[in-house]
Amino acid sequence: MKWLLTLFLTGLVLRLLLLRGIPGADPYFHARMALLILRQEGIPSWDPVSYGGRPYSYPPLSHILLAEFTTVFPVEYPLALLPTIYGALAFLGIYLRTKNIYLSTLYAFTPLLILRTANYFRPDGFFLFLIPILVHYPKLDPFHFLTPLFHLPSALFSSAVTSYYRRSPRPLLYSLIGASLFFLLVGVSPLHYFSPLALGSAEMGRPSFLEVIHYFGLLSLFLPFANMFSWILLMMGAFSRRFLVLTLPVVALELNRAVRERERVIPVLMAIYLPALWIIFLLSPSSPTLPPSCVPKSTVLAPWDLGHAINYYGGVSVADGYFEALPPGGEERARDSLQALHPDCSVLDVMAKYGADYLLTRDPSRVRDCMEVVCSSNGYYLLRRAPRSPA
Repeated sequence: MKWLLTLFLTGLVLRLLLLRGIPGADPYFHARMALLILRQEGIPSWDPVSYGGRPYSYPPLSHILLAEFTTVFPVEYPLALLPTIYGALAFLGIYLRTKNIYLSTLYAFTPLLILRTANYFRPDGFFLFLIPILVHYPKLDPFHFLTPLFHLPSALFSSAVTSYYRRSPRPLLYSLIGASLFFLLVGVSPLHYFSPLALGSAEMGRPSFLEVIHYFGLLSLFLPFANMFSWILLMMGAFSRRFLVLTLPVVALELNRAVRERERVIPVLMAIYLPALWIIFLLSPSSPTLPPSCVPKSTVLAPWDLGHAINYYGGVSVADGYFEALPPGGEERARDSLQALHPDCSVLDVMAKYGADYLLTRDPSRVRDCMEVVCSSNGYYLLRRAPRSPA
């Protein structure tokens, strides 16, 4: 018990040391949705900001939970501390399932787990704690009915994994019923969640080189003992960022199966693997943040999810990267926003199309002749049209 408490406190302190503002872009969206729920005193039917206005079609339970905490604290506090706490507890389900303290320690300090739950509020991150708990306790099977109201892809994945280990279709059946209820409540077709635009998004795309290292650092430990299920996880993690994260607790459970009769191997692996954690942290680029001082109260053409931060701070983004249930013209807006990834001077025509006064990009190299930098932060550049030179 003392070692479990030490693991939790160490994981908590490590994540608190990594607090450096809100990392990434998605947490801004969840914060704005929580504030919208508070303002409207209930689940909204309409998001008046995203894509110039669109139906509210996101599973609401995570936003409701965040909103409840925001009645007591400013939203930035639960946005940072909730993932820090459940991330620090994520090893507990692995321990309950395996009773292997070495494996639990190994999972607790897996780099990708820490990076995904250190001040990074996303509903799918909660499933890194939840999946082994659901696998271990059959009495929690009815809870799969609610998980689609937290995060739909994570819910379907976790219920399928639980059904695999339980050799029972009940968890997956509960999840499918809950997902059907969600689609009925929000009036959205499931096809919106599998559109070519959504499947081609950055989140469903292939992970970066460092993300793969974070993942394979754990997975490669048991590849010599892997079965077909392990290889399926390997393929899912290699080709999708979202499943790269979700497969982490399952990889830990599979590692327990693989080395069950070789428990002395795990301390040796820990001695090699855990020091590499610090090296990876040093090599990893800092998470993208966008300070409010760099967000104009005007319309901005921004790539992918950066629109979330712009909308949160009071600007207006042409598109915000959340591709389900788009309003009329939303898909065109989303595709046009990609012009901000590697723009040239023709991006001025796209900006004029939406009345955007500013461009947010990480690659200003080809627009230096036609645009000027207003401010820059953490590798992002906010630009506007350069004034014309006098004749």
